[in-house]
Amino acid sequence: MGSSSAPCTRRVRAKRTPLFPVSFPRSRRRCASASLRRGRWVDEVDRDSRDAPRLDRLHGATLLVEVVRFAKSWAIPLVLLLFVAGREQGAPWWLWLGLFGAGSSFLATAIRFFTLRYGVVGDRLIIRSGIVFRQNRTIPVDRIQNLHLKSGVVHRAFGVVDVRVETAGTGEAEAQLSVIKAARAETFRGQVLGGRREPGSPGEDDRGELVRRSRLGELLLAGATENRILVLVAALWGLFEIGQDTGFDVEGMINTVGDRLPGGAAAPAAVVALAVLGLTFFGLGWIASILWTVVTYYGFTLRRRGRDLRKTHGLLTRFESTIPVARIQAVRLEASLPRRALNVLQVLASTAGSKADDHQGGTSVIAPLLQRSEADDFCRVVYPDMRLEDVRLERVHPRARRRGFIRLLIPGVVLATVFLVRGSTWPWVALALWVAFSWVLARARYAILGYGVFDRFLVARSGVWTRKLWIVPQEKLQAVRVERGPLQRVLGLATLQVSTAGGGALSGVHIADMGAPEADGMFEQLSRAAARGGSGV
Repeated sequence: MGSSSAPCTRRVRAKRTPLFPVSFPRSRRRCASASLRRGRWVDEVDRDSRDAPRLDRLHGATLLVEVVRFAKSWAIPLVLLLFVAGREQGAPWWLWLGLFGAGSSFLATAIRFFTLRYGVVGDRLIIRSGIVFRQNRTIPVDRIQNLHLKSGVVHRAFGVVDVRVETAGTGEAEAQLSVIKAARAETFRGQVLGGRREPGSPGEDDRGELVRRSRLGELLLAGATENRILVLVAALWGLFEIGQDTGFDVEGMINTVGDRLPGGAAAPAAVVALAVLGLTFFGLGWIASILWTVVTYYGFTLRRRGRDLRKTHGLLTRFESTIPVARIQAVRLEASLPRRALNVLQVLASTAGSKADDHQGGTSVIAPLLQRSEADDFCRVVYPDMRLEDVRLERVHPRARRRGFIRLLIPGVVLATVFLVRGSTWPWVALALWVAFSWVLARARYAILGYGVFDRFLVARSGVWTRKLWIVPQEKLQAVRVERGPLQRVLGLATLQVSTAGGGALSGVHIADMGAPEADGMFEQLSRAAARGGSGV
């Protein structure tokens, strides 16, 4: 019998099953294994360059610019705080609180510098920021209303700018990029606004067609006739009051003036001193208004390229704003009494949700000073189908004179009554003068108020001291309403109010003291126009 051979056995080594199995795609298994051996975690999303867009970061000069900006904003308050703290025993608690707030603000700026990333990807502007609370904002490019560039002296030294991006909304900046390289800002502006530009003529400058350039003489005249003079006088008076509280002897100054006058009468001395003081404040305010206008609007140029207006101005701080013409909600021509005597005016524009000029709220000055004869051609830059020379406005109801007179008369009567109750008799003479003044002013107001609809534009005029002429396309209207006060109901009058998507003083137009039937008819007409075209901005 043949011997049976033992079966051939083979020892198989069992696989070790990991406690926490990790599986990777075949294409990345080798890379991931190597990374795990080095002890690093692999984020497949960040490693995939096709899914993660390339975003830029802020310029390295951001922190230095913020330090300079903080020092400029808080220099005077800090000096006052240190002055007060030096007169006390030890540092007060509010000084430490202020320093803590300053440090927290700088820390927030530093975090923003290290974490913020931005870039245009396709038709979207993407902005990412934050450490603990991450923010990822996406803004469609076609929703961007305005793009503003700002550069101060420190900015220009490093070749950087602040970029402010605005959309139709509350008027606040949707994105604030501070600071980025000036060349990168131009590229960024081209990415955002490139789709709205039209090919220019062969000889057209790349910056666009020059529409307006303000000369230095025009800016000096604009500052000399600006309504800001009285505001600056009030500010100077406030500084004077602060100086008086800190030891400035006003009574001693008046006595000195009285001693130098013949006779040394105390009462005339006080009157003369106050008159000299008032004229001094008015002169300083006038000079400050001129300097402010020149510094703010120095080198003002307005250019048009395609469907955008580009405005550049500023001596110390340079401003560059890009305004889409299609987004302009209203245009206002404005002239104070001195400017009307010189046949000059100022032109302002309002865009949807804009705060381009902080001192004007949501409005933007597009011509600091303009000859009255040039206004028609200039307005056609914004509205080519608008002809101011053909505009003939309708007057409001004649009973507007009566309402204006009563409104002006009531405060004078109340004030005179108060003095009469206290035993004074001179208010009778002042009241007679006030009655005459009120009647003249009411008639002047009636002569100025006017309105009309010309093709697709609503035009309205008002203002006794400062004459204002509004031009509003009907398709830009957002709301229309009619209001009637108690006195208006008695006289059969009404006020028509229209609103646009713009910000600031140009967002609403008021046509006061129309006849009630005329106001209702205009309400129906403008309401239909707002319903047809007012949904878009």
